Order: sequence, then C-alpha cells, then structure tokens
Amino acid sequence: MFRTVPAVAPGPVETAFFERLGALKAALGGTLDTPENVVAAALRALDRDRGYVVPGRGNFATAHLTPRCPRKRVALIGRRITRGAAETQAPAAAPATAR
Repeated sequence: MFRTVPAVAPGPVETAFFERLGALKAALGGTLDTPENVVAAALRALDRDRGYVVPGRGNFATAHLTPRCPRKRVALIGRRITRGAAETQAPAAAPATAR
C-alpha cells in the first residue's frame, strides 16, 4: 500500500530558532504556533492522505497569497520585517582595536 507523505509548511513555530537567531520579531507578525499544533496538523494530513498542509489560518493565507503578489512587494515586506527585527536587537559589541 502506498501512502502520501505530507509536506508541512508551518510558518513560525515556538522553538529556540528565533531566539538563537536573535530576531524574535522576524517571526512574521509575531504569532508563533506551538510544536504540538504543527504535529497534530501533520498527523491529520497524514490520516487524510493529503500531500500538503499549512497549519493555521494566517499561515495558510500567507502561503497562498504571497505567490500571487508582485515579487518586488514581497521583497519590500521581507526587508521591512527583517530590518525591524534587526533594529530591536541589542547592538553588537565594537571590535577591540590593537594599540
């Protein structure tokens, strides 16, 4: 018996990823899904023999509307999000100069 293995596109998930990245605000919109919700959605998709799942209504809308926007607009939005995240980070220590 063949079974479909679903591709899961969860969006931002509550893990240490964004914390380690140093950019918690880079989690688009600041809403993070829980790993438990993502796993539950993936298992439901597997039971229903679906090939693709995007957990969460907001993530679903973003995943399906973004490809329909002009690339330049998507790039500008991404730039604003990442710059905003970078501006909220603590400034890096200045390198020591040799004397």
